[in-house]
Amino acid sequence: TGLLAEKLSFSISDDLALGVDGVTWVYGAGVWIRDDDEIERRTIRALGDRYRPSLATVARSVITKGGSLATLPPMPSPQFVNLTNGMYDWRAGEILPHDPSYQSTVQLSIAYEATAECPTFDAWLEVLFDAETIPLIWEVIGYLFMTGNPLHRAVLLVGKGRNGKGT
Repeated sequence: TGLLAEKLSFSISDDLALGVDGVTWVYGAGVWIRDDDEIERRTIRALGDRYRPSLATVARSVITKGGSLATLPPMPSPQFVNLTNGMYDWRAGEILPHDPSYQSTVQLSIAYEATAECPTFDAWLEVLFDAETIPLIWEVIGYLFMTGNPLHRAVLLVGKGRNGKGT
């Protein structure tokens, strides 16, 4: 009946959201992941032997059309970079705990380490660029970590071959 479908839908919709295209997303390990089959899997787990495909269809309809799920934005906030150990707020220079409210659908598979150093890379930059250009190179590298192209910029490296452009 409708009341049981509503109860089932409520019990299985925790940590779910909808994409702008109506596809189901599930939150886990600090990132929203597209998973259009999650409602069916949760319905199977919840109902066990009583599962019927038609029940999953009803649950999907109630969940996706009922308006109770958050809708993920088409692009995540450019203020944060999602890393395995948290959300890096590049403006504040700090790492924040993961939270579904950031609505991040992209996570880089690296962890932030505030005290990390890479003397080999620093030395390589000093060989290729003058001291005034190195901060710009770091800015370009940082921009590459952002999801999408929020500032609508392109970078073009020009010069003769064998000088580090490809690297």
